[in-house]
Amino acid sequence: MLTREEILVIYETGPETVIFVIQRLEAIIEEQVIRIAELEERVKGLESRLNQNSRNSSRSPSTDFFVKEKPNPKSLRKNNGRNPGGQEGHQGATLEMTNNPDSIIEHPLSCCEECGYTLENVEVEAYERRQVFDIPPVNLIVTEHQSQIKTCPHCGRSNKAVFPEL
Repeated sequence: MLTREEILVIYETGPETVIFVIQRLEAIIEEQVIRIAELEERVKGLESRLNQNSRNSSRSPSTDFFVKEKPNPKSLRKNNGRNPGGQEGHQGATLEMTNNPDSIIEHPLSCCEECGYTLENVEVEAYERRQVFDIPPVNLIVTEHQSQIKTCPHCGRSNKAVFPEL
């Protein structure tokens, strides 16, 4: 970008210099216009390639690298007219708290949340209770069935006991 002083120097050198500089600037602008058009065409081509995927072209799904968003899944459930969740009049079932849990973990309170005063020697007024019900791990019970094999001493035939139907 030419400064004001540089433009005045060009102006004072005469009309031929001004014409030369203006023609040179027009040539530079013309080159830039051509370059901008080329770059716009290139961006357009790249964007069209970017917008292609396996759903709108003959490309395979493994070439879908730049997936902008996944299409919304379509539910196979049919509408039955009822709202989701517990229905009107349904009793429901909740695990009731037990009076004798397997373990009790007491969470002590050491200081006041408001002022920070120590509560170590203050007597407990009450407890808020919450119980967590964990399902114990499943242990496999393996039963081996053994079928006796005996040879008859009278005829020599080998005999085998029958396994039960499971």
